[in-house]
Amino acid sequence: MARWPSFAFLLSPIVSKHSICTKGVESIFNSNRFQRLASAPLKSTVISSDKDGEVATLLDRNDVEFEVGCIVRVNSSNYKAHHVSKKGFGYFNEDKEFVLSLDVAERGKKCLSIPEGLRGAVTRVYDINTLGTNFPIRVKFIKGENDEEGYASPLTFTMHFEKNEVDVVV
Repeated sequence: MARWPSFAFLLSPIVSKHSICTKGVESIFNSNRFQRLASAPLKSTVISSDKDGEVATLLDRNDVEFEVGCIVRVNSSNYKAHHVSKKGFGYFNEDKEFVLSLDVAERGKKCLSIPEGLRGAVTRVYDINTLGTNFPIRVKFIKGENDEEGYASPLTFTMHFEKNEVDVVV
């Protein structure tokens, strides 16, 4: 009969570290910041109350409300997505065609240069009063979709924006 090796020597340090970690985790759960985040409603649109108790919403530059599922367009060409994969490193030329950056040795070329007019769908709008997010609008750009202005996303990726960086189209 085969005898399995004993791993008891591995458990003793884990148990002692686990008891230390448990105390640290309990203090995190009891903190005011965690309690505030845990009690925040998980809504897909921003609906929050201001000082008077009235409902306030997140609006773009043209006073159109951001909602989940609406199509938005980027209103400036100053944005770069550094978090995309290598097949998305590049830029759009004058003919609105994507040009892949073959030389990605430089930091400035290890990104996707987002053109003005690239369109995507809003997947979530965070409540800025409850969570205090810097970029409350999460937009998903899907490869081959929303290319009405001629810019087709070379890959699917998600990016966060401020309310003044994108405009609601539909």
